[in-house]
Amino acid sequence: MVENRQLYLIYVAACCLLFHYAGSVIDFTIPPMPTPVIIPQNVKLDCQAKDIPSNRAVTYSWLYNDQPISAGLQKASVFANNSLFIPNILRSDVGNYTCHAAIQGESTNITVAVVEAYLDTFKINPSSATVIDGNGVSLQCVSGYGAPTPVITWERNGLAYTAGTQSTATFGTPRFDSGEQRSSLLQFKAAKHLEGEYRCVARNPLSGDTVRSNTGRLTVTLISRLPYIESPVQEAIIIPANRAFSLPCPILGQPSPILTWYKNNSIISNSSSVFILQNGTLYFPNVLRSHSGKYKCKGQNSLGNMETNYTKLTVAYLDLHFKLHPSDVSAIAGRPATVRCSPPDSVPPATVVWYKDYHPVSERAGAFALTVLSSGDLYFSSIQQSDQGQYFCVARNEHSIPSSRTSNSSSLTIKARPVFTEPPLPQTVVKNHLLRLFCKVQGDPFPEVKWYKDDSLLHAESRISFRDSNQQLLISNMNKIDEGQYKCTATNDYGTSTSPAVFVRVIIPPEIIQSVLTVSIKEGETLLLPCAVYGDPQPVVQWFKDDVPIKTDNRVHQLEQGLQFTHILASDAGLYRCLATNSGGSKESFGRLTVHLIPTFTTYPSDRTVNQSQTVTFSCQAKGNPFPTISWLFNNASQLPTGIHVSGNNSELVIHDVHQLHNGEYTCQAQNIVGSSYKKGKLSVQVPPLISNITGQFVIGRDATLSLNCLATGKPIPQIMWYKDNTVIMKDVAGRIDFPQSSSLHIRFMKKQDEGVYKCQASNAAGINERTQQVYVRDPPLPPALDRVQSISTMSVNVSWSPVAQSVMNEETFYVIEFKTSTSLVYQRHRGIVHASESWYEITGLQPAIEYLFRMASGNEIGVGTFGSPLSAKTFETAPSPPRNLKVLGKTSMTIRLSWEIPTVKNGEIAYYRIIVKDENNDEKQFTINKPVFPTQTFELKNLWPYTFYIINVQGATIEQGITLWGNLSTGVLTQTLKSKPSKYPSGVTIEAISDSIIQVEWQTIPVRFQHGRVRGYLITYSLVNSSLPMQTVNVTSGDVTSVNITNLLPWQLYSFQVTAYNDVGQSPPSDVVYHRTSAKAPSAAPGNLKVNAISPYKIKVTWISLDPSRTNSIIAGYIIQISDAENNTVALRVNSSLVEEETVDKLRPWHMYTIRVKAYTNQIEQGSGPWTEAISIRTLEGQPGPVHGLTYRTLDSYTISLSWKSPLNPNGVIKEYVITYRGEPLVVSTTSATETTSNSIDNSTLFTVQNGTMENTTETKTGNVSQRRKRSVMYLQRNDSLFSGKLSTNDTFVTIGNLQASMVYNISVVAVTSAGEGPELVYVMVITGQPTAAPTTGPLHTTTTSVALPTTTEVPAVTASDYGLIRPQDLPFVIFGATVGGLIITIIMVIIIVLLCLRNKKKSKPPQSKYFIPPSQVQGYHDNSQGYYDNSQNDQISSENTQRKPRMYMDSSSRDETDNPYALSEHNTFHMRKKSNGRRPDHVKRVKKKGNRRRDSNFDSVLSQEPRSSGIDNEAFENSINNLDKNGRQSVNSLTTNDSKFSLDDLDKKSYVTRIPKESAVAIAMDKSRKTMSTPNDTESLINNEAEDDERTAL
Repeated sequence: MVENRQLYLIYVAACCLLFHYAGSVIDFTIPPMPTPVIIPQNVKLDCQAKDIPSNRAVTYSWLYNDQPISAGLQKASVFANNSLFIPNILRSDVGNYTCHAAIQGESTNITVAVVEAYLDTFKINPSSATVIDGNGVSLQCVSGYGAPTPVITWERNGLAYTAGTQSTATFGTPRFDSGEQRSSLLQFKAAKHLEGEYRCVARNPLSGDTVRSNTGRLTVTLISRLPYIESPVQEAIIIPANRAFSLPCPILGQPSPILTWYKNNSIISNSSSVFILQNGTLYFPNVLRSHSGKYKCKGQNSLGNMETNYTKLTVAYLDLHFKLHPSDVSAIAGRPATVRCSPPDSVPPATVVWYKDYHPVSERAGAFALTVLSSGDLYFSSIQQSDQGQYFCVARNEHSIPSSRTSNSSSLTIKARPVFTEPPLPQTVVKNHLLRLFCKVQGDPFPEVKWYKDDSLLHAESRISFRDSNQQLLISNMNKIDEGQYKCTATNDYGTSTSPAVFVRVIIPPEIIQSVLTVSIKEGETLLLPCAVYGDPQPVVQWFKDDVPIKTDNRVHQLEQGLQFTHILASDAGLYRCLATNSGGSKESFGRLTVHLIPTFTTYPSDRTVNQSQTVTFSCQAKGNPFPTISWLFNNASQLPTGIHVSGNNSELVIHDVHQLHNGEYTCQAQNIVGSSYKKGKLSVQVPPLISNITGQFVIGRDATLSLNCLATGKPIPQIMWYKDNTVIMKDVAGRIDFPQSSSLHIRFMKKQDEGVYKCQASNAAGINERTQQVYVRDPPLPPALDRVQSISTMSVNVSWSPVAQSVMNEETFYVIEFKTSTSLVYQRHRGIVHASESWYEITGLQPAIEYLFRMASGNEIGVGTFGSPLSAKTFETAPSPPRNLKVLGKTSMTIRLSWEIPTVKNGEIAYYRIIVKDENNDEKQFTINKPVFPTQTFELKNLWPYTFYIINVQGATIEQGITLWGNLSTGVLTQTLKSKPSKYPSGVTIEAISDSIIQVEWQTIPVRFQHGRVRGYLITYSLVNSSLPMQTVNVTSGDVTSVNITNLLPWQLYSFQVTAYNDVGQSPPSDVVYHRTSAKAPSAAPGNLKVNAISPYKIKVTWISLDPSRTNSIIAGYIIQISDAENNTVALRVNSSLVEEETVDKLRPWHMYTIRVKAYTNQIEQGSGPWTEAISIRTLEGQPGPVHGLTYRTLDSYTISLSWKSPLNPNGVIKEYVITYRGEPLVVSTTSATETTSNSIDNSTLFTVQNGTMENTTETKTGNVSQRRKRSVMYLQRNDSLFSGKLSTNDTFVTIGNLQASMVYNISVVAVTSAGEGPELVYVMVITGQPTAAPTTGPLHTTTTSVALPTTTEVPAVTASDYGLIRPQDLPFVIFGATVGGLIITIIMVIIIVLLCLRNKKKSKPPQSKYFIPPSQVQGYHDNSQGYYDNSQNDQISSENTQRKPRMYMDSSSRDETDNPYALSEHNTFHMRKKSNGRRPDHVKRVKKKGNRRRDSNFDSVLSQEPRSSGIDNEAFENSINNLDKNGRQSVNSLTTNDSKFSLDDLDKKSYVTRIPKESAVAIAMDKSRKTMSTPNDTESLINNEAEDDERTAL
């Protein structure tokens, strides 16, 4: 339709252009348009034309099928704007309509068709097509003609088809009746499933008729094709639970791909809850929550495969039960309060809506903000009494079914502390008026209100009263004493509130203490007009004279007492006013000043003589102050005769017609308060008869009545006689002639013969007087010839005429003009009388734009004649009166909808309305309505400023001769647009970091022009840059605040900030994003994944992972590594780079325990170190051990020596073994001594046996918690005279070496060995063997009974390599001699001791060859009875007689301790005696176990020999870990050691040993058991016994 209209406009424009060149001057500004219609409906055809360039008036006419509209279509009507209106058009009314426009003989027209809506059949139908799958398809159709333009759509297989691209366009040339054809092109990509029948559907949009085209068949040929996605899948779908749902797979291909569905990368198999339909759609009969996940489908055929993107399927549900229902809350008004509500589990998360008293709760902002928190809680920032009520929350999930759940109801009770809703305000009160102060409060319970003045409590009294529960204070008759500070307090159970003190001021209005006086004074005197005033504040006094402010000068002064005159002038007289004014009001006082003068005459009367009927005047004028009054006396009487006229001020006495009665004396009297003056004059009068006039109508119409009156005076009164043509007129009997009075004549029914000269005669004694008068009888005059009636203005018309000849004495003396409007029936007469001499007259007072008819008549004294023919004229149009009833119908933030009514006086056709709008900044806008609507016009002002006051006026306009005439403005309407959200954002946003967690945000307020309502606050939105954390918002609830501190920020983090203002309507646009970083702070976390690795005996590699960026809090400058050893020596190593994450610590000690920890640091702040990591302990790797110390030896015989030593002070690792190196040289001395040196240091000694130069290992090992048992070994050197040097190794710190050569000097050194190698050979001993004796056998060890005296023992200290060179070879014999003598002495002493011991124990049998280990903590007593069993009943006594036989004890393996420490025994360990040889055990034998353990061991007979799993190495680190073990294997406070580091054989032989040495000492027990075993030095059995004892000592 639009295109049709455009084409038609082009056609009209072309026609107009053709007419223009042909000489036409008519241009159609609004041409009529072809119009399709439906039967029946109303039709309106517009038509407006313009005369170019003359702008002459255009006349219009309409034709219907070339016939005038009035003849062809009578029901049509033409509007005032020349539009044609056809109501209820019928089929007979359709046709061609022509608008004809004409201007003074020139005309043009436009013809358009009005047709019934129609739609023809299709001209081109879609064609059938066969295409290959995937190729493009184009289908086209063309409709038949239709009016209005048809709308085309497509169908596939009879159903609407909206896919593909559908394009429509105009086809061919439109018809004259606006009918046109439309073509449609359908394009899409071919697919097998799109095969079918396609056709077009055309629809007439007006009538709704439809026409369908023939169908075209689309056939799609399939070819091999990779699977492809026909249409993209949805990224996310939310569906409710427990509903059926299908998910199609849009993958196609040839051959048809096999479709597979996946959920979270797992293949979906058909089941009852989900299965794949035949077309590949995934179908859920009943969606469950477990069906949520990510789904995709994959299609595969022989050519390849294709898969869709994931579709996230979310199953929406809303649980039944709330996690937390609202509970009753009691809160105090003015404080924050929260009503809890935790909604049910929901997917997606449910939104919470609150209800109060079953009405939805609306959130609010400001000081009393009400917010629904994200958790669902209802938060009141400052709760009010009005918030009390019943609350419940509703959880809503629009995706689930059901979509909402309702919680239980809770009660919110408000207990309010006093709050001032209307505190007192400062007031100013006029004295003696009433003071009313308000103190409106709220509280629960309602508070008690008290009033105070100047901190003094007020009580009710005569002038003081209280109302409304003391919330109103009333004080009547306020006085100055009541002025002061007033306040009120409100108290209830929750506290007391005090209002701010306000000042009440009492104003005393002006009082005039001395009023202005009314004063009379003579000119030249001095005068003070008093006016004394009082008031608070002091009144301002102003003087007025005759209501004109007085200007003071040198003569007039204004004093506090009044107004001072130094010299009174006559001009000073007048009314004086004193006005006193202050803020309490005003008071004034009046007084008059009068200056008196004596009257004097300037003109006065004199004597006069006059004839009767003459005029005489007496004048009299006087002056004085007060102005004198003039009065007249006649013959000294105040009563004047008649006929005397006195002027208004009595200055003249006039007698116009003097009569006799006026004879007398006239006196003029001037008088005021000062006095009076007189002047007199005398009048003498003579009165003959006199006819002053004959009155009546002298030209009279036919049959009229003649009335004449003869006015005659005289003294005496004269007699009157009437004459016609000198003939006395007499009264007839018919009554036609009559004399109503003596001076009057009446003649009825005047005829032509009555015309003539009439005379009046008056006579009295003084004389006769006559007077004549001509009387004419005539008809009324003829009307003038009306020439022209022409409008000359909007309210006046010029009427011109020509007079016509009249009969004699019948000339017109005036003209009468009558006029009426063209629509009126009655003429009205113009009020003006037009003189007969005029030939034109302007009729004024007419109405604009009205056509009038004018007519005229002539008139004279006879009357008004008949009216002539009328002429018409139309007044000019003028501006109309102001439109009426301008009002606002509605408004928004940017629009105002107005309405008004047509002006009362249109003064023509209203062509335009103009709306003038001024805002509060005096900016003006104008809007013009070119097509007014009558009688009521509406208009909407748009694009206004929100929340702005506007003054709106409207005026109408008419057009006269092409000039627009604007009328007066209507009464203005003041209105304000509604509020809107601010249109500009806060500017000047600046950021400053206050600390590591606080940033100050500052901004500038929005200009008021752009606030659109007062800004109520600001929202500062901030977020951590490059973080997934949600944005945070700070609400500043005051529009006057322009800065805020953002707290709880992370240190050294970049934040983005935006500021948004808001008012009561909404939010402004956000400001530009400003970025700023918080201040730095020390790191809050330690480096991660700390690892340490010993890479050498002296180095440790430390690695770590840098801090989480969120915990660095600054720029990391590096790391600090702290290394501490066991002695708490600490060293810090600084790594000056944050990129380094490993460091090697060197210069450490081998096999040393170190504790390492790491922390990060920053240089941005002082004390910028972060926390330490957890410390990690680690040992360095083993190194070469240090030298052994305490190396000693003893000679057992000439071929055997015993060595002992102590572990290195710096083992630098685990000692694996010791290597003994010896070098022998023959001793060159003359005398030898078979002296055996023994060492007192017998602790921890172990023997090794060397057969044929090889060490024999005879160690027996037991597992579990049973100690290792090692057989006693002795190192023998095979007798080989050529063998003088060699090496031995051992795991113990002692060794016995046999088969040495006698009389040899051996240099022997001992070194420790670790996994890193041997230690230094810095310690050695020099041993000299004795003289040859019987050599020991080299066969198996056996016990001998040969008694051999023990040699004297000598302790030989070890020497170092540095000391070796101090003994000179020549000094060696002396050294050997001295040693031999000393050894003999020691040997003698030892022999004595041994003999004594042997005598003591000679009766005791030899103890069995056994070894045993009994922890001291588990031995309650030790006693060996005659049978050799342990008797628990004698646990506190040890008999010396029972020490000969000591049973071997074993630990019951059923209570083994599974710890790795062989010395840590379980509290359930039980030791038993070894069974006798016959396999039986006496019945009284008892198991030794911890007190309180009564459980009998089921495996009583299964016992093992418990021995320590010790290598015998004296390792300091190892000893420190085991020396302090209690009976349960835990560290004990008291170490189980003796004070003696060494024991001699003498000590072992003392009888009191058992009681002298503590039972807790395992060493003492072992020594006591072995004291009888050393009988003779050559006894091998004795040596074996010593081996057992040495093993025990080693274990301990």
